Amino acid sequence: MELAVFSLAWILWCAIHSILISNSVTGFFQNRLHSHFRFYRLSYNIFAFITIVPLCLWQPTDPFFRWEGYDFAGQVSIFIVGGFLMIAGALEYDMLSLAGIRQIITSTKQKPSTGEVELNYNGILGIIRHPWYLAAFILLWTSHLGVAEIIRNGILDCYLIIGVYLEERKLVLEFGEKYREYQQRVPMLIPYKILRPEK
Repeated sequence: MELAVFSLAWILWCAIHSILISNSVTGFFQNRLHSHFRFYRLSYNIFAFITIVPLCLWQPTDPFFRWEGYDFAGQVSIFIVGGFLMIAGALEYDMLSLAGIRQIITSTKQKPSTGEVELNYNGILGIIRHPWYLAAFILLWTSHLGVAEIIRNGILDCYLIIGVYLEERKLVLEFGEKYREYQQRVPMLIPYKILRPEK
């Protein structure tokens, strides 16, 4: 029973998180809040953080697999790859906009989507389009694993897959043909063109 509630809680978190950032909901709040909409992104991030912390601490089952002994080296290696992708992405993203701080400082009403005004092809974004999504996929599996963790990771993997495709749709609407050209040139998640460069 507890696992069912645990699963439902994670599904609800993912659903609410997605709904609050959707174009229809952000458009609704932008129309209602007017100049105060500049606080939306920061409020959204705070709400997401506060609500995910208790879920991350909730452990209804004991892990049956722990990264110990020689496995610990594998865990560290995976964590390093995920950490590198997070840092590389942070170097190219407008972190102040993503946090919601730039909107407050500049009093802009920017919708809380990508936080990017212009398309950025630099650094890691010239290798894969969504380094943070790939990092999340990787880092999810660096924790000790039990039934609860596998259920959680499966739910979050589905959430990330849906999220990356919805993000792609937003970016096409935002940037149009420029983003379609970027899609053709740079892979979404797997940097296969490094291993198989175009001639």
